[in-house]
Amino acid sequence: MSTSRNRWASTASPSGEAAAAASALYSIDPRESKVTQYLSFLGQLVQGNLGKSLTSSGTPVGSIILQYLPWTLFSVGLGLLIAFTAGIGLGMLMAYRRESFLDHLLSALGSFFHSIPTT
Repeated sequence: MSTSRNRWASTASPSGEAAAAASALYSIDPRESKVTQYLSFLGQLVQGNLGKSLTSSGTPVGSIILQYLPWTLFSVGLGLLIAFTAGIGLGMLMAYRRESFLDHLLSALGSFFHSIPTT
């Protein structure tokens, strides 16, 4: 039973080889405290350095974000334009046909869709 304790105890702290691999892969020093690592991360974040990607080896995260940013802004802008246009148009239609079946139907649908939780 004491051999199993020793086996688990030896794997609890990182070996020199594992620490070197972690240091090279994640650009951290595993011997530093978590608070020191976190403060270092926050300092880099304030300077705009988001670190390196874990999935694309060695690629800065900022360059990946900049690569997809134009299409993201385009799709968000197009969605806002469609929502704004449809909202104004339906609101004008509801005001023009006040107290009609269409007004009540669109109000009920608007309340229903507004109550659906989104993330």
